Amino acid sequence: MKSKRIEPETNDVAFDMRVNQGILPTIEIAGHTFYVDIRMDKLRPKY
Repeated sequence: MKSKRIEPETNDVAFDMRVNQGILPTIEIAGHTFYVDIRMDKLRPKY
C-alpha cells in the first residue's frame, strides 16, 4: 500500500516569524491593527 504524504497545516513562513524571530502575528479590525498574543490570551493594540 502506498502511503500518502501529509502536508503540514501551518504556514512555514508564519511559524518561522513567530518561533525563530519572535514576531507576533497581527490582525486588522475596523482599521486598527492588533497583535495576536496567545500566551496572554489577548489581542493587544499595535501602536
